[in-house]
Amino acid sequence: MEQRTSNETYIKHEAITNKYQEIDKLLLMFHDFQIIGLEKESNTLKIETHLPWGEMWDIDDYKMTFLFYRCNNFKCHYWKRTSNELKEWEKGAYYPSEEHVTTNLYEVLKLELDVQSHDFKEPDIFFLNCDSSSSHGNQIGQIEFGRIELNASNYQIFNNEMNEIKLDKMKSWRNE
Repeated sequence: MEQRTSNETYIKHEAITNKYQEIDKLLLMFHDFQIIGLEKESNTLKIETHLPWGEMWDIDDYKMTFLFYRCNNFKCHYWKRTSNELKEWEKGAYYPSEEHVTTNLYEVLKLELDVQSHDFKEPDIFFLNCDSSSSHGNQIGQIEFGRIELNASNYQIFNNEMNEIKLDKMKSWRNE
């Protein structure tokens, strides 16, 4: 039986930690990314997004696809408005809503969620904080917001033509 040295174990731990940090940096760039496709096969989660700022490249309907590997946890918490009566509290005002939870990808797609920000919880849980592009006005039953929870230890990014791109390329777009 092969024994690992403590140095080999440390290097492996560092590589895994770096991947989590890369995923964290990738998700930092998610703002107004509308989720237009979700698939899960085995432990691979595929998220297709529409980027509203794709017009910067003279491309309407610019789509990016993200594969998240070793994703054995996916669920979405979302809140539906239950009243049009605005409630006040010490931090502002809100409409009463009721929390729902689903792991059904089709149901999540119907929510028309737009990723606005994310949070990371050690060791490998990512939360995508979303609003719903279908929630306009003040209708009872509309989606107030959602929060997708997933875990992953590796990823790939694909552009509009399904060519793989690296995180550094995506980062460079911030400076263009």
